[in-house]
Amino acid sequence: MLSNEAKEKLSTDRFDYPVTLLPIQTHNNINGYFTGGWTKPIPEEIGRAVFRLDTKKTIGIVGKNYKLVPHKSLYQTVNDELDNSVREFNNIDVKDSIFDDGAFVKRTIICKDDEYKVYIPTNNGNDFQYLRFDIYNSYNMKMAFHFVFGGYGGYCANLQVFNGKAFVKHYGKHTKNLKDLSLVNDLGRLVDNYLREAHMMSTWGKKELPRVDYAGSFFKNTICKNYQDVNKVNQKRLEILSDLFNKERQRWGNTVWSLYNAMTHWATHNVNNKAKTPKFQLTRQMAVKKALSTSEWNILLQTAKVA
Repeated sequence: MLSNEAKEKLSTDRFDYPVTLLPIQTHNNINGYFTGGWTKPIPEEIGRAVFRLDTKKTIGIVGKNYKLVPHKSLYQTVNDELDNSVREFNNIDVKDSIFDDGAFVKRTIICKDDEYKVYIPTNNGNDFQYLRFDIYNSYNMKMAFHFVFGGYGGYCANLQVFNGKAFVKHYGKHTKNLKDLSLVNDLGRLVDNYLREAHMMSTWGKKELPRVDYAGSFFKNTICKNYQDVNKVNQKRLEILSDLFNKERQRWGNTVWSLYNAMTHWATHNVNNKAKTPKFQLTRQMAVKKALSTSEWNILLQTAKVA
């Protein structure tokens, strides 16, 4: 259920711009000048133009089976799901990002109600995180509809990636209409998964790593590993992650929480002029999720001791 204030913040008006699909045609253009000669239609099998009517701009080229999933309608459907949920969403922050002249959009919803706030006690004070949703859509084939569940770091603003069911992506390929998409009908279950995973994470702030150099070894064997050649390591990534871990360690100690935050910082923020686009961030977040699914991570959680 959404509060009235939350509904106002979730307004979809900024996504309300008209788009349509148009056929493409060629024209003879020499050195940038149209000579007025023949034109020829391009078959739909090759592509169609996504045309924004208000700005008179083509903002994407798509295939013959592509169905427009309007940004406004998509986000309104998500709003309805939240409002119909038995969960209450009263105190939220909303951040909307629009890219590529409106072809690619992202909405982030951070749920700041007390029931979604999870504390992570450490020997250097408390960290915390909130429930977070990221919803993506595009008209230019950069990304199908995604609904991503995760946490939001209270101090670092990292997207806290989970292993397993709590980090969920609902795909909606643009070969379907909006009414055919599989949306978030099981919202309550997903929130329960988040809370369960987040409370498990709340122990990581006081779990000491077995050795001072353990983080570097973990990175080498997981997130920096070259899976095409197991004898190779992504050295640049290893240097960046090691540097981030050292900074986290200064604040939170030589703990599982510091190691985890180093990875989520790398995945979320513009480190080394990377991770500056949503798709790039999502790719990195999936790399973190993969690292959390390894036997090395499970061994770490078993061997790390509460200080």
